[in-house]
Amino acid sequence: MVVFPSLGIQLETHRGFAGVSLLASRTFVAWSSLEDFLINEGIRGWDIRYYLVAITRTSQEAIKLEVAFEVSAT
Repeated sequence: MVVFPSLGIQLETHRGFAGVSLLASRTFVAWSSLEDFLINEGIRGWDIRYYLVAITRTSQEAIKLEVAFEVSAT
């Protein structure tokens, strides 16, 4: 996560192997669309996972969740 003080935040996800990033995706969230942050927990199988979510509002007034520190696990 990269914070730009007067503009917004950028969420980055890197995919690849340990120590080697093969693909990076970035999502920018403007301060004007940011509603709140939420730290929550989810259950996957027998694991409990904690995650950070940026709650945003789109131009059509719909609520969208942007997950920070996303990890794709199989």
